[in-house]
Parts: sequence; C-alpha cells; structure tokens
Amino acid sequence: MPHADFLRLQHAHNVGVMFLDMLDSGHLRACTQRRSAEFHGLNGCALLTDQLGKVVDTCETAIKTQMGDVYE
Repeated sequence: MPHADFLRLQHAHNVGVMFLDMLDSGHLRACTQRRSAEFHGLNGCALLTDQLGKVVDTCETAIKTQMGDVYE
C-alpha cells in the first residue's frame, strides 16, 4: 500500500475518533437527541471508525515489519 494511502486511512480514522469523542463529551448532544435514523447513522460512524482503526493497525504492523526487514 502506498504510504499516502495509509496516511489517508489514518486521517479518516482520527477524524472519526475525534467526532465520537465529541459525542461522548456532550459537545454534540443535540445530534444524539434527534430521530432514530440519525442515531443509526452515528452507529454506522462508530462501526466504520472501528473498522478503519483495525485496518490502520494492520497496515502499521506491516509497514513496521517491512522497515525492520530493510534495516536488518
């Protein structure tokens, strides 16, 4: 995977984490008190953020392994 693509994935994950943290802290409380459909959208955001985090972790491990092979 090109490094630029990895950085894009990492950024998308970080944005999702920040958004969910803002929800948890109450900054976006009005959003959570709206319709059920919007709540399902927030659940989708949480699921996508979690999955992006797993992809980022996997890619980061692979990059570190490749870097280790280069320097050994």
